[in-house]
This record gives sequence, structure tokens and C-alpha cells, in this order.
Amino acid sequence: MRNNQDRLSVAGGQDPPVPAIEQAQNNVSTFSFATPTEFVELPSQGELYPEGHPLKGIKTIEIRHMTAKDEDILTSQALIQSGVVLERLLQNVIVDKTINIDDFLVGDKNALLKACRQYGYGPLYEVEVRCPSCQSECAYEFDISKWKNKECDIESSGIKKTENNTFLIILPFSGVDVEFRLMTSRDEKKMENIGERNKKLKLPESSATDFLKALIVSVNGYSDMASIFNFVESVPAMDAKILRSAYAAATPDVESKNEFVCPKCSYCEVMEVPLSINFFWPEL
Repeated sequence: MRNNQDRLSVAGGQDPPVPAIEQAQNNVSTFSFATPTEFVELPSQGELYPEGHPLKGIKTIEIRHMTAKDEDILTSQALIQSGVVLERLLQNVIVDKTINIDDFLVGDKNALLKACRQYGYGPLYEVEVRCPSCQSECAYEFDISKWKNKECDIESSGIKKTENNTFLIILPFSGVDVEFRLMTSRDEKKMENIGERNKKLKLPESSATDFLKALIVSVNGYSDMASIFNFVESVPAMDAKILRSAYAAATPDVESKNEFVCPKCSYCEVMEVPLSINFFWPEL
């Protein structure tokens, strides 16, 4: 009489075949692995957010590396046309889902964009560059991993920081004392929406004044919108330029600079890297 082991064995002493369902489960587990993550240092170090803000005091943000699934976001025509494709991508790769990308200061968001692109497609970024010396154009490859965070520089710019994380400057030509704030990704999106609305309504371009209206908190102590709008409409161009420079100096950001050596005339310069559509949509 054959025992149970004999009845369960197959000819030649081979193990019985693995059922199809079990085999499929094994295949799935074979390709299940944790996506790598990185901690990205924020240029602001979390110091310029108000008390109670989820990013107050936060120096780094954990993001995961881009996946092929994330590329579906980058190729979504609906997201591209609505102008939210990069924000949706960043929201997707941030590990802590309680943090909203719209709440980030613009410079901090730029640091996340740089890191997301670097870990997704590598540090090399090729873009068309015009040589400042010989004016020839060439495709040049920059290394974005060399980009450094830039801290705010207010000491040499005549700017004073307030306890409310806003900034004060006295404009030299008009003598007006202007208080301004740093803008968030949400503010940036609002400005883009205003620009699109004006374009659809065939209204005049107003990006320069819209920018000033968005960042100014008060003028000579007056914080009502009527006073701010009246000032923006009449501010001397030189004062407007100084205010924009002050905003840039007070903004912690990513310094997107690399050395450029012209392949034709050997001219060398550390330049601001021009950003094009290939930054997040490289020709692979």
C-alpha cells in the first residue's frame, strides 16, 4: 500500500508544480520594494514661516525618488494646461502628506524641484546657451548637483526684518517706507491665474505691478489695499527696481549657477543656468 507521500509525489521525484495563483503572488512580491527617499535641505531652514505653520522650524523635507508612475503626472496634458503639473508632482513625492506644497515659500519649493529632478533624471541638464563673448549658441551640459542653497542677505541691502517675518525698506527716490513679505507657492499660482485671466480678457499685461501688489504688506504704515494699489500704480521705476532687488536679497532660494566654458571661443564664466522645458522633460 502506497503512503500519502507517495501519492503526493510526481514521477522522477520532482516537486509538484506551484499553483498559478501562488506563482503570481510570488512574482508580485519579487518586484515589491521600497522606493528610495532623500532629505532635502530647505533654504529658509524653516525660520521664515509664522508660528503654528506646519513648516515652522523644519530644516529638511523627505521626498521619495520619482517613479515611472510619477512620469504620468509630467505627461498629463490636463495638468500641463492647467499650470499645476509641477505642484502635483511635488505633492506626490513628499513623504509627509500632511504638508501642502502650496504652503512652501517659493525658494523652498525651488529646492524641492531641483532635488526631484536630480534624483529622477540625474544631475546632468543639457540646455541651449548663447556665449556672452562670441554670441555663438551651443548645447551645454550643466551639473545641477552643484547648485547651492542661498541664504537671505539683508545686511548689505538696507533691509530690516520684523518679528512677523516681514521686511522693511525705505525707498530712496519716493522716501516711502515699504513693508513686504516673501511669497509662497500659493501666491505664485494666484499671480499666474491673474495673468491667464488678463490674457483671456485681452487686458494689458500687468505682471510687474501684480508682483508688487502681491508682496507689499504696507506703505508708510498703511496696510489697506487701496493705499497699496495707489502706491504701486505711481511708484517711480527706480524704486520699483530697488524693491524687487530687496525682495531677491531677502529670499532664501536655490542658487542655480554653474561654470560655463564656451566650446568655440573658450570664454569662461559662472552663469545663472537658463531653465527650459527640458529641465523636467529631458530628451532621454
